[in-house]
Amino acid sequence: MASNLPAVNVQMPESAMNKAMNVVFLAGAAGGTYLLVKKLVNDAQRNNALKDYANPSSTDGKATQYATQFYNAMYSTWEWFNSAFGDGTNEALVFQTAGDMHRHKVSLHTVAQKYRALYSLDLLTDLQRELSSDEMQQFNRMYSSGSLGATPAVQKRMVTATPAFVLNEKLQRIAFVRANTALGPMVDNFILPDNRILLGFMYHSALRYVDSAAVKLI
Repeated sequence: MASNLPAVNVQMPESAMNKAMNVVFLAGAAGGTYLLVKKLVNDAQRNNALKDYANPSSTDGKATQYATQFYNAMYSTWEWFNSAFGDGTNEALVFQTAGDMHRHKVSLHTVAQKYRALYSLDLLTDLQRELSSDEMQQFNRMYSSGSLGATPAVQKRMVTATPAFVLNEKLQRIAFVRANTALGPMVDNFILPDNRILLGFMYHSALRYVDSAAVKLI
């Protein structure tokens, strides 16, 4: 039996529709502004890193050079081929660069900053992806001692002498540990602008830092 009920046509009031369109427009504008600001910041950081090439004898200049060497070692014009067959990384160049960093006392943190500024990539993530666990150990030996060596160099272990904050590779506080906490072998160190020294150690394949004033080496 055919229904005689009239069809119901639900329409949004014009004022509500305008408000909805305004919300969508503002959200899109905010997103576009965020992306633009992010691009400008990234471009500024990249330009600053590129300027460091003009002074290769400085720490920043060397860090920029090493960041480029790491990138060249792990990426190439045949990237699609390398990704498919897993043979694109120049491990020899990676180890050589780590040894150069040790000899010139350029911290891994500084090189990672230049790497991110130049290529918008995370150096530690790329190294851990491209190197096996044995190769990562060789990398750490080259960086900490300047030599691969058949016998790994003895690394001093870090133990907290006082309670201390543990920082991640971006120097953000991520944990608080008590005194006499074993942190692991020291693999990195660098000086902050206020002359404080941070010591680095590996924790679950990630680089962590703690203030040297709170640490004793054994």
